[in-house]
Amino acid sequence: MISVIYPKDLGRPWRDSEIAEGTGLSGTYIGNLRKGTQKPSLENAVKIAKFFGIPLDYFSDSATAQAVERDLRKIEALRDARVERIAMRAAGLPPEMQDAALTVVEQLRKAVGLPDGRSEGRSDGRSDGRSEA
Repeated sequence: MISVIYPKDLGRPWRDSEIAEGTGLSGTYIGNLRKGTQKPSLENAVKIAKFFGIPLDYFSDSATAQAVERDLRKIEALRDARVERIAMRAAGLPPEMQDAALTVVEQLRKAVGLPDGRSEGRSDGRSDGRSEA
């Protein structure tokens, strides 16, 4: 989460000292959380969730944590300039053409041995890789 959620104009992940300043927690504490040597108390989890704009349940509910992690992977992928260009060029195309482009990308992923990415979900809410008829 720390390596993905940061302002675009910052251009880099938050430093522990910046998170500490924004949350009122110590830099050492933030560093320990980052390393996994400490877990946040409820009070501190509230501060961290607010700072990063994530649901508080991220810290206690595995389904919420998984959903947030999926979203973080999408954000991270879109930070790649080439991926962003592909996505932006697909915007505005009719849905059937977007589906055709998606099929091509899935075939390319398969050709190089990558998972098809269908488990990440689609903008139409489907995760099976097919359009509604």
